Amino acid sequence: MKTILLVDNISFCRELFSLALRRAGYDVSTASDGLEALDIVKSKMPDLIIMDAKMPNMDGLTTLRVLRSTPDFRTIHVFMLTTLEDRTHILQASKIGVQEYILKSQFALDTMLARIEKYIGPPATRTPSTPIIEINESISAAETPPQTSQIEMPEIEADFV
Repeated sequence: MKTILLVDNISFCRELFSLALRRAGYDVSTASDGLEALDIVKSKMPDLIIMDAKMPNMDGLTTLRVLRSTPDFRTIHVFMLTTLEDRTHILQASKIGVQEYILKSQFALDTMLARIEKYIGPPATRTPSTPIIEINESISAAETPPQTSQIEMPEIEADFV
C-alpha cells in the first residue's frame, strides 16, 4: 500500500487531510512537526511527505533540508501544503527539492489526488464505496462551522453612583 506522511502542527488539518487520503485508499501516518516527522521517516519510509511550512520545533524548510541531505531519504517525494504565500519561501523550497507547493487556501482534493498519483501512483486499493465526490463532500461538511444558537441576554438595570 502507498504510504503518505502528513505533517502539520494544526490537529484539525492533520485529521481532515488524513481522513480524505485514507478514504482515497492511502496508508497515512501523521506528525505534528518536523522532528516527529523525521523520527517516523526513520522507522517507516513513506512514499510521500505532505507537510506544512510553519511548525514549531522544526519548520518545513529545515525538515526538507534534512531529508535532502540524508542519502536514504533523498528520494522521498515532498509536497508543501501551507498558508505561506511568500515568494522567497516558495523559491527556497523549490531549490531544496520540494515537488509541489500547494496553498491551503486553494486546496482541492481532486487536484491533490492527481498530483499524488503523478508522483507515487494510485493507491493499491481505492474503496469503491467511497467515490472522490463523497470525500469532497465530507471535507466541505467538516469545513462548515457548527451552527450556534442565539442566546438571549436579559436586560440588567444598574444604578451607578
